[in-house]
Amino acid sequence: INGMIWGKLELSSKDVNLQITGLPKKLGNELEAILIELPKFSKAKLLLDIYLSRNVYFRNLDIRKIQYLVQGEPKLKIINSLTLLPKYFPKIFKDVEIIVEIANNNLRFIDQWNEKFINFEKISNKHFFDTVESTPLTDEQVIASLVMEDNNLVIASAGSGKTSTLIAKTGYAIKKGYARSDEILILSYNNAVKVEIQERLNSRLGFSEN
Repeated sequence: INGMIWGKLELSSKDVNLQITGLPKKLGNELEAILIELPKFSKAKLLLDIYLSRNVYFRNLDIRKIQYLVQGEPKLKIINSLTLLPKYFPKIFKDVEIIVEIANNNLRFIDQWNEKFINFEKISNKHFFDTVESTPLTDEQVIASLVMEDNNLVIASAGSGKTSTLIAKTGYAIKKGYARSDEILILSYNNAVKVEIQERLNSRLGFSEN
């Protein structure tokens, strides 16, 4: 509750009813914003940490779920105007800054995570990508196999190794735990390609004919 200069902050719960009076108006506004808005950002940061702990590619769908928790321009303006957090709670403020960036579609943090993730997966899965097909996959093929976005568009010329990439991506998705083999649907536009893909899935990944 704000007056012209001074304010009063009331905190109520099931067991406690607390009033803080004589607060400078700006300080009262900040405390109110921290108490009301900060839990929403904390919830978004918890969701972010859960996604990161899975050690998988960070998809656009995951980003949208985080943004949904803190959507709304007023909330972002309030958090950006706080002075108490950076001064007394720098760790919390740093976490809030990350969420504010994501909410504003500044995806620097996510892009850095995905870049590090891809580089790590290239190394840790090198043997798989070198041996899953008759010849080792190129760097472009490996990246196409590792990126697990909601939708992935790969444009390549004839004979450039699209089928090898498809086999590798399928095998990697199963190996990483993104999906089981019975949850993956592969479509082809002609029967000859279908037969080739099925044969290579069988020989390279140990799929059964179905």
